[in-house]
Amino acid sequence: MIDAIIFSKNRACQLHLLLESIERFTNLFNNLFIIFYSDPEFEKGYNKIKEYSSKYNWIQQEDFKRDVLATVKKCSDYICFFVDDNFIHRSLLGSGCVDFVFSHYDIFTLSLRLGKNTIVQNWQTKQKTPMPSSISKTPDNDILVWDWTEMPPHTNFGYPFSVDGHIYRKDMLLEKLTYDFDTPNALEGRFPIQGISNKMACFGHSIVVNNPINLVGSSENWTCNQVSLEELEKKYLEGYTIDLDKLCKNEIIACHQGMKVEFKC
Repeated sequence: MIDAIIFSKNRACQLHLLLESIERFTNLFNNLFIIFYSDPEFEKGYNKIKEYSSKYNWIQQEDFKRDVLATVKKCSDYICFFVDDNFIHRSLLGSGCVDFVFSHYDIFTLSLRLGKNTIVQNWQTKQKTPMPSSISKTPDNDILVWDWTEMPPHTNFGYPFSVDGHIYRKDMLLEKLTYDFDTPNALEGRFPIQGISNKMACFGHSIVVNNPINLVGSSENWTCNQVSLEELEKKYLEGYTIDLDKLCKNEIIACHQGMKVEFKC
């Protein structure tokens, strides 16, 4: 069984897009847990999306690390992390592939954001990402496996722990999440990779992409600065949502890819 934990802050409109994409494209997840934080000016957006998606587990953030650990303990054997500017862009049905991957204990994670299509490392400069020179394939040729320790550090295929659509074993997370973290960026960036398994896996084509159209809080991540948090909140409360169909027409060639958003009502 696979559960998903989604991190969201002041982005009800973008979270709506992610939830819509999950509902449309995959039946992979048994439960969805949404750990969210909102400043007062963004509360109405979360009140609205909770009505739209009341079947999910909504956790209002109080202490980020404590909330994450408590949620991980509630989850099934496998856990996938998302952030609210992710969305799923193609179909993934059935969980047999995940069981197959994790039956191999030298595989640390199954990444939904990677594939042979994710050839760009830096969307701003269009710098290409180093691709593994040695990739093994499963018998059905749909799952790729490589040694992440042979890749340059902090490149797409040499970055084993990410909150952008990576699936992990629950017991591994409980063992490793003993360090200090107070944001999703800190959860990801401070993860101790020492001693983890040296293999990663992905599908032949990526399933998840991050569309960085704005920034939240003190994040120093790259953004294409397309739509402000305030503008998105206003449009969402007026009844508009981001058009998933138009986003899915983009050719996905990066894990973080700046794409124009359009709205539907």
